[in-house]
Amino acid sequence: MISEQEFNTNERIHITTKLAVHGILRVRFPALHDDYEHYKDRIMETITENLSVDTRVANELIRRSAENQWPVHIQLGIPFKTENGNRMSEMTVEYIDDFPFGQKLDEVINDVFALKEEEL
Repeated sequence: MISEQEFNTNERIHITTKLAVHGILRVRFPALHDDYEHYKDRIMETITENLSVDTRVANELIRRSAENQWPVHIQLGIPFKTENGNRMSEMTVEYIDDFPFGQKLDEVINDVFALKEEEL
C-alpha cells in the first residue's frame, strides 16, 4: 500500500512534469527542485505565435498538422473579411522550439496559392 506522503509526492511530480511539458513550469514545490534540475535538459520550450492568415491557408494548415501529427496546437478565431474581400482568420499557434513551423507555413501558403519558386 502506498502511503499518503508517497502519493502526494508522486502526484506533485506528475503535475510538475505536465506543466514542464507545456512550457509553463514554475517550480512551486521546493522538494521538486532537484527533479526539475534533473529533467530540464529534456524539456522543450514552446513558442506561441499570433497570426492573421487567409482562411484557406488556416484550414489547410490544420488539416496537414492533424494528418502528419505535427507537434503543434492551433486555435482559430472568428473569420472576418478584409477591405479587399479576403476571408481572414486570427490564429494562435503553439509549437515546440525545434519544429520548423515557419517552413511548414511557407509550404502550405505556396501550395494553397499554387506559387512556384520563380514567383517568389
